[in-house]
Amino acid sequence: MNDLCSFFEEHFQVIIEFPGPMLEHTQRLRFRVYCIETRFEDPSKYPDGRERDRYDNRSMHCLVRHKHTGIDVGTVRLVLPHNEDPLPIEAKCRPCFVDLFNDPSVARASTAEPSRLLLAQQFRRRHSEFLSPTATGPEVQYDRRLVRDRRGQGNKHVSPMFERRHSMETRRMRPQGRRILPHVFLILIRATLEMSVMHRIEHWVAAMEPALLRKLSRLGINFVPVGAPLFYGSRSRQPCRVHLPTMLNHLETYRTDVWEMITDRGRLHEGVKRYAVRQNWRADAEAG
Repeated sequence: MNDLCSFFEEHFQVIIEFPGPMLEHTQRLRFRVYCIETRFEDPSKYPDGRERDRYDNRSMHCLVRHKHTGIDVGTVRLVLPHNEDPLPIEAKCRPCFVDLFNDPSVARASTAEPSRLLLAQQFRRRHSEFLSPTATGPEVQYDRRLVRDRRGQGNKHVSPMFERRHSMETRRMRPQGRRILPHVFLILIRATLEMSVMHRIEHWVAAMEPALLRKLSRLGINFVPVGAPLFYGSRSRQPCRVHLPTMLNHLETYRTDVWEMITDRGRLHEGVKRYAVRQNWRADAEAG
């Protein structure tokens, strides 16, 4: 995995910022994936071609860009705690997290929500990946007779011919011919961890595709389900949470390769340890 860390540092740029000049690029990529390619959102709601919501202004945003082509590869945001204001997932499933925030060891000020995690079209090459923003496979029934033409026009699903066609840009991004989609995905997880360390976040809560949770679990990143799945039309999302120190300790023991990738060879794990220890010490002191 070390060679992949070096590869990404050489070929990819990770841009992290509060809402600023980069946000327009992020919102346009989200519009393309969510509204045009996967139809997860209604494009008519965003006539300017920028998918957005009210949580963007209280979030940190990450954009991963290929240095040599300028292609925007993927994005993720981290919705930060703000006073006692609820996180986005609580608007859909507040009862699921009542017990979590009643736990004295879980401070709202150290809990954030990763969301809008997606990959650009070039990294969702296969038919099943194309239908999911996170390249984890279809969640809805579709008719493969409904196909796009070679220009990708219309509202129909991508054709088998399109699934077999690999862009030259994506080929140039591959180290030694290997398929790098899982590793691009890990770069987004690493960026989320980077943003979390910047804001002393210890817990993540999220609503994730079941297939995405399975993919993360295979990588050793285990989210804990909270409550029953939510449904957005015919698509399901599972409310879940994770304690970052516990997750990172597990990865360091059982998946050192993944741990090295998402912690920048341990740097981010050390950051989490420093403030997590202080927060736990403070909580113990207050309880005593």
